[in-house]
Amino acid sequence: MEKERVLIATDSTTLKNVLNEILKSNTDTKTVPGIEKDKLTKKQASELAGISIPTLNKQIKAGKFKVYSIGVKKYLLKSEMEKALRTSNI
Repeated sequence: MEKERVLIATDSTTLKNVLNEILKSNTDTKTVPGIEKDKLTKKQASELAGISIPTLNKQIKAGKFKVYSIGVKKYLLKSEMEKALRTSNI
């Protein structure tokens, strides 16, 4: 079933404000307790694992680590990284 598409004429400022509000409401990390302390950038995650960022990217692609998107930024969870590192031979 295809969703109905609606075209609305608006100015760029209004569109920008509406999109910013949607992104803000869909990326609120405060709804997950402790996530701010658990978030790692790819650089931080690669340092924790003792591997380069390209190697980390290969491990992510292979499914060894899960990446979360918050807006346009990508994060890994430290708790998941530590668990994956204990149970694998990376």
